[in-house]
Amino acid sequence: MGTSFVVFGLISELNHKQLFITLSLLNRFLQGLSSSLIQTSLYSICTNFFPDNKDAMVGYIEAVTGVGLILGPILGSGLFALGGYKFIFFGFGGTFIFLSLFIKLAFGSFVDKKPPKKEGGE
Repeated sequence: MGTSFVVFGLISELNHKQLFITLSLLNRFLQGLSSSLIQTSLYSICTNFFPDNKDAMVGYIEAVTGVGLILGPILGSGLFALGGYKFIFFGFGGTFIFLSLFIKLAFGSFVDKKPPKKEGGE
């Protein structure tokens, strides 16, 4: 997802109209795909870690998504005022990549990668 933001900033320099449109559509497709993978994983992880509070977890995810949809244009316009069109994509993309790596390092050890052992003779 972060990479697709950076790619949008880079393809804005293209002068060939057809190539720009083709790469923009392809990149937008990949961005949508990565967004759907992130959201599906997020719901799955949250409901598996908090099985007794599934409804609350889904509510929190939806609330944070709403806050992001509100703050995104505000932050984007601030970044545009600071550095221009490309700075928005590089700023969001770089932040997204950094936070993804941080989350992987911080929370990667909490995920049990082995299937649970069955107790008894089952």
